Amino acid sequence: MQIASFLVLPFSQNAARGAEPTLYAATAPDTKPGAYYGPGGKLGLTGPVRETPMAAFAYDDAAAKQLFDQLEETAGVRYPL
Repeated sequence: MQIASFLVLPFSQNAARGAEPTLYAATAPDTKPGAYYGPGGKLGLTGPVRETPMAAFAYDDAAAKQLFDQLEETAGVRYPL
């Protein structure tokens, strides 16, 4: 387990740092509507908050519908849209 931790450590951050993009997006006065904020460091996994591009699949309406349908089924609820 120690070897795995050593290998992952450069690509991870603690919980407080991990929460920063969400808190920034929710509270900073200079955020843009519809923008995505995340870590600005290596591979977008660590570092200070910055506006970052969203992955292409985030714009996939068919995938979003499929995910929503699966979540409804798992939760046992239906939301009319």
